[in-house]
Amino acid sequence: MDIRKAYDIEYNELMKKPYGYMVTLDKDSLMLRSVNSKEMQITACCMVCDYIYEKGFNNVAKILKTKRGKYYIKDEKSIYVLIDKEVEKKFKIKSKKDAVDIAYTLAQFHNLSEGYVPLAGVKLDVLWGRKIKKYKKLTCCIEKFNDLLSDTNNPDEFCNVSLDYINDLLKRAKIITKFLHSNEYINYLEDSMKRKEICINSMSI
Repeated sequence: MDIRKAYDIEYNELMKKPYGYMVTLDKDSLMLRSVNSKEMQITACCMVCDYIYEKGFNNVAKILKTKRGKYYIKDEKSIYVLIDKEVEKKFKIKSKKDAVDIAYTLAQFHNLSEGYVPLAGVKLDVLWGRKIKKYKKLTCCIEKFNDLLSDTNNPDEFCNVSLDYINDLLKRAKIITKFLHSNEYINYLEDSMKRKEICINSMSI
């Protein structure tokens, strides 16, 4: 695996990391990350990123192309992508502001990806069924916690405050679960899949 030849770059150091390699340049560093994905999936993902980059969305690490125009390189064991900066931070929700920022970023991605059509032959993963099961499981956990607090003798301030939040969460969860199982949502989902959208567009709740 010759990075210099593949990407036509000169680097000062190639340091082994848990995710792959850190490539140190004169004034910057790149990240050569190993990915557990098929070549077509990598290409499809990168093309989506290129599409939204052209529309002004830059809140995602850019994957660089090789001299031959590919988005990845391979060795005997792994497939790697070269990212334009060393990024190890992931979204973390530690406050209400964090949650709002994440929701805003996802909304931007959703809106700017409208109109993108994947390559012929690329099958997008549909996670609806698995997400519904996960959502149900989380709702059950909240219900059990609610029952536990409700059965507490002489509840303290924590119990009282928690119960207020939990009741609100359960109310919202039931509304959302009902919507996700509604014919209206299923029809939107099917139509969106037929149009090969990566996000469901032209829809409001």
